[in-house]
Order: sequence, then C-alpha cells, then structure tokens
Amino acid sequence: MTKIYLICSAEAEGDLYRIAQGHFNDRITDRGWRQIKALEKGFAHIQIDKVYTSDLYHACATASAIYKPKSLISYKRKILRENCMGKWEGRNWGNIAYEDAQQLRNFKTAPEKWHVDGAETPQQVLSRMLNSIRQIASENEGKSVAVISHCFAIRYLLAELQGIPLKEVHKLPMVKNTAVSIIEAEGGLLRLVTENDISHLGDKDYQAYEKPYETLDFDTDMYFQPLPWVAYGEIMAEAIKCVWQEAGEDRPFNKHILLEDAAMLQTIIGFVEQEPAGFLQFGMEPGSITLLCTHPGCRRASLGVQLIGQAVMAARAKGGDYLRIALPRQNPYRKFFLNYGFILAGENEKGRDILEKHIGPDSEF
Repeated sequence: MTKIYLICSAEAEGDLYRIAQGHFNDRITDRGWRQIKALEKGFAHIQIDKVYTSDLYHACATASAIYKPKSLISYKRKILRENCMGKWEGRNWGNIAYEDAQQLRNFKTAPEKWHVDGAETPQQVLSRMLNSIRQIASENEGKSVAVISHCFAIRYLLAELQGIPLKEVHKLPMVKNTAVSIIEAEGGLLRLVTENDISHLGDKDYQAYEKPYETLDFDTDMYFQPLPWVAYGEIMAEAIKCVWQEAGEDRPFNKHILLEDAAMLQTIIGFVEQEPAGFLQFGMEPGSITLLCTHPGCRRASLGVQLIGQAVMAARAKGGDYLRIALPRQNPYRKFFLNYGFILAGENEKGRDILEKHIGPDSEF
C-alpha cells in the first residue's frame, strides 16, 4: 500500500489579490510563508520517502516545507498543475465577473458547462490528476509520499474519490491553502482517508490565520478600469477629501491639483457592485504609487489589498522590482502597508517615510 499526503499549495498572490492564477506562476505571500512554516512543523515527525510537486513556483515553495528538513529532493511534474484558465489567466476575478458573468457562474456551480478559450475543462484536469496519482502510487509501493498540487485540481480529485460527479463539485468545501488530505493506494484503487486537514495552521508560533478572510454580505471582488476622470474625478476627489487630514496630511486639500494629476498620471478606479470603491495612481517610475485609497464607505472589506495587487501587476509589466509609496509619519494607514510586506526604506526630500515592497523574481524554486 502507498500512503499519499495530498497537499494544497500555500497562499499565493493570486489568492490574496483576487487574480485568476491557474498556470499563472505567481509568488507566495507573507501569510503563505507562515503557512509553509506551520506545515513544516506539522510534518516534522511524519515519515515521508519522496516528494512530488507541481512545477509552479507556489507549489515548489510549499514542497520545501517537507523535502528540505528531511534532506530529500522534490520531483516536479507539470501534470500536477492547477486548472489552466485560458484567457482568464492573470486577470482579476472582479473583471471576469463583470465581463464574463455567465461563464463565471458556470465555473462556480456548473463546471460541466464552463468553457473559456484556451482553458482546460474540469474533466481534463481530473483525468490527469487521477493518472498522476495512480502513477505515483505504482512507483512507490509500500512507501509514504507527499504530493503538492492546487485548489481546484485537488477538489476535483477529492470529489471523484467520494463518488461526487463534477457537476456537483461546488457542494464540496473549497480546499484551503496547505490543507492535507490522505489517500491510500493499493492495486490501482484509491481510498480517501482524511480530507482537508488544516490543524497545523492553528499553531500559534506561526499564526498562519491571524488575519482571517472576512465573509461579507456582498461580493468584494473589485473590477478595475482606467479612471474616466471627467465622469469620476469629482467622486475620487470627495473620497480623498474625506480622509485627507485623517491620513496625516498637513497641507490643505486642493481638489484642482488632484484632478490635474488624475488627468496626467495613470490612475485606476475600482468598482464593487457598480459603485466606485477604490482609487490607485502611479508615479512616473515603475512601481511608484502616488495615491492608494478606498472609499470611506468601503472600509474593512479587503479592498485595499486588491489595489496593491493591481500595483504589483502594473509595476512588473514595466520591469519594476519594487513598489514604493511615501507617507507622512503620522499616517495611521502605515500599518496596512506593513501588514502586506512593505518595509521602511528611508525618507524623501520632503521628510516623508518611504515604504517599499520587493516584488522582483525569486529564483530559488
């Protein structure tokens, strides 16, 4: 008999920034690295003979929690990748919902009807996952192996092992980051023993869930577009005016300067349920942020981090390795940026603190 520990990859940028990441090779978040440390501790005393992983970065990084402490190597297999999302790859979920609502509903609740150009069908993903797990089991008879894959690919497989057809897979809970399922394989048969165990994330040493996702009574996936400043400039100005002094600004608020900047600099507006909810403006240098603001009526809805995600994507598209924003020292929102990986990197000529976040490549995995 082969014992297979099937593990979902740790939180990656797509999870946090709400971006479709199928085969999108994004990076691990700060919380994801804490999840990886918690996973490492959880497997410290578990015998593992071999480690297999999807070849995507966030899976390979997750696999390091197991193979590194045990002085093993990992075997990368493309066949263990997430569901390829085709033309949805790298796009934020809010824009997908706005532009392709019916197919997104199919993806969530009727996967047998889901079709996107260039994407795999769930049945194709299930078939390759079944073949891969059976092959791994046959190669490791009598051993214990760890297999690192991704949320939807694992979900389809777990449904199959429980006799649940793909058209009803939405009835299963989502597979959480670093969740561990145990499969026993013998004679070509697969038996699900344990499903989606995340007990290791309760370890207080790593506090992997110290900032849990909030469940709200509305869809918080933002959709973005370049700011039509004639139509929405006044709304942006009013939103920023409301938080101007609160943000530690000692200069008088000047709406005209703000609107002039909005007309000249790249500015993005984010919507939630057709209502303006956030604003993001870039400076001239790649990765420079001159404005990041959520509407005062949309606080505590996990919207600000989606704006950071848009800044990351825009900066990388221009070859930038860092995000930078200058804030007054008394700005109360500094903690928000520090929570999402920014660090203090000096001050500018106006005496403002420069906060910086590295977003460049990491070639370790």
